[in-house]
Amino acid sequence: MLPAGHIDGKEYFPWFNPAENRCTVAEAIYNSAKLVDPKLTASYAGMAVKEAPDYAEIPELYRDGASFCFESGIMTGDSQHYLRPYDSVSRQEFAAVLQRYITLLQKAGKITVSYSEF
Repeated sequence: MLPAGHIDGKEYFPWFNPAENRCTVAEAIYNSAKLVDPKLTASYAGMAVKEAPDYAEIPELYRDGASFCFESGIMTGDSQHYLRPYDSVSRQEFAAVLQRYITLLQKAGKITVSYSEF
């Protein structure tokens, strides 16, 4: 992976693609969690996500990922619980998603994170 920074005056973050939508981000998090522990994803296979007003807009291919992220609290939707599956993800939203995912893995005892100054 290349370091993030500035190249030719342009901001460059090789690990973040702002064109990614919420469906693909949720699916990537879900697939990562399945690799860590398939039991972890199974424990969040709930039905509450179906109550989201725009649930029907989520393509079948991405519903497991959306369900896992919603049920686990990684992605919660907006104040009216719309998931907005085709909206792009801002850097701030992506950072929040990653932090919630890391917290979930910590609470499940799957990882240990220690913070230190750079």
